[in-house]
Amino acid sequence: MSSEPSKKIIRRQVGGLPLIESVVRRLGLRELLAEAVPSSGREAMPPSEVLTLLAINMTIARDPLYELSRWASGMDLRVLGHRQPPRLGDDRCGRALDRLHLADRASLTTRLAVSAVSSFDLRVGRIHNDSTTVSACGRIPGRTRTGLELRLGHSKAHRPDLRQLVYSLSVADDGAVPVHHCVYPGNRNDETTHIETWDALREIHGGPDFLYVADCKLCTQEQLGHIVGNGGRAVTVVPRNFTEVRDFLGRLRAENLPRRFLWRRPRPSKDEPPETFHLFDGDCRTEHGYPLYWIHSSEKRRRDRRAREERLQAAEAALTELAPRLNARRLKRQPDILRAVADILDRHRLKGLLEVRLRQHAERWRVRRRGRPRHGPTASSRCSAPTRRCRRGTCSRPTSSSPAWRSASPSSRASTGPLRCSSSESSASRPTCSSSSWR
Repeated sequence: MSSEPSKKIIRRQVGGLPLIESVVRRLGLRELLAEAVPSSGREAMPPSEVLTLLAINMTIARDPLYELSRWASGMDLRVLGHRQPPRLGDDRCGRALDRLHLADRASLTTRLAVSAVSSFDLRVGRIHNDSTTVSACGRIPGRTRTGLELRLGHSKAHRPDLRQLVYSLSVADDGAVPVHHCVYPGNRNDETTHIETWDALREIHGGPDFLYVADCKLCTQEQLGHIVGNGGRAVTVVPRNFTEVRDFLGRLRAENLPRRFLWRRPRPSKDEPPETFHLFDGDCRTEHGYPLYWIHSSEKRRRDRRAREERLQAAEAALTELAPRLNARRLKRQPDILRAVADILDRHRLKGLLEVRLRQHAERWRVRRRGRPRHGPTASSRCSAPTRRCRRGTCSRPTSSSPAWRSASPSSRASTGPLRCSSSESSASRPTCSSSSWR
């Protein structure tokens, strides 16, 4: 009696694999990886195919290396050209990543960006650049062949105790698609990266006819002169410590300068008014001849006012904490007190916005001298409670809770009756702080 063979149903997920495979083919990712990481012919799977599967996994799943084999067995990878689920062990993936680390990754990313621009017809007429810091914990010695090293530097994450890397990214205005990136040691200054970045973007774009947008670190004569001298254009923000900015702000405080409406942008929330932009009239230029445009933003004004209020509240709280510590330790002299107040104003950037007055408050007290006892043996005694008042030259009787008198001889005690004592008045000045602010 023959039995029919059992059938087993295997379910595999497709998900977004067809769309991702279409993007991979249009980019030519496999071919670019094969050129950068060639196969030796002894591998069961070429390193370029392993790296392609890793890139796909990072796009849709982001699994660790030891989970890649389970992910591959649960996906229908026939869409990617695999008849059987590939064996993606962590050893195989690790060897492929090691080969990629030793390859020329800068040239690979440049060719990949050029392929993306040409294949998807991206608009790269305006490219925005910015940088950040990536901190790391632990002890990681050594450096790479390209000089990359974790170093201490200016931390944008406000962690100056951690070593870091500086990561620079440039994106196109067409969908914020990344077109260039570069990693620098942690102590690299942003003012030294824009020339290298602009040269790489000119190669990707195919010429200098694009607008390069960056923050105030671009506003140096060396970098702007390099870009303009090679036929490029750039837009940046002028730092506030420039003479042109101080002169313009002084004119703006002295008189109401004319301005004209530029643009109204709606806010994400319907309850908030739209943001408006105005351009101040006049032809302004820097000392090197670059044009300056002064633009007023209603949203920027609102944020500045809120930040100013927060700084004022923090400074007033610090001054309130400082007041009880006056006339003690290092805050006994007026110059020391004024120096502590100036440090608070500098820390909160409130010079000219908060005025602090130092007033002197005089306190008077009586100092009681040693008197003569009326009865009993002669004893030398003194008052140990200087806070008690002396009225009409006679000391008040001490209480049991706070003894005011102490005898020099343990066998003799002073009489409990009032003693005559001479008193002298002394005064001292105690400075106190009072502050007033203008919002």
